Amino acid sequence: MCLAESIQAISRLRLIHNEHRKRAFILSNVPLEIPVDQLIKFDDLMPDRMEYEFLKAGNIPLTPLGLLKLRPDLAANNEGAKKLIQRSSLNQPERLKALPRLQR
Repeated sequence: MCLAESIQAISRLRLIHNEHRKRAFILSNVPLEIPVDQLIKFDDLMPDRMEYEFLKAGNIPLTPLGLLKLRPDLAANNEGAKKLIQRSSLNQPERLKALPRLQR
């Protein structure tokens, strides 16, 4: 997409005069003449392993014991389950609230 096509595509989203707040994620290496509210890393935008499983199944245990009993496919032992939970962003309640909206 060229510069003008990208700007036109974003404009068609009707981001300003709308009843509902919308988000636009611009994943491009071409600089656009659009004000940017926030810059984030691509890795932060994509779900981690536990977030992916949460979106796929609709629920996931957030304790090492629960993970071992209910989802042994994700962690082989208690230490692995602890590390998986610590590394996941599911520990952040505000991130959990945003996940269903990101799934739509």
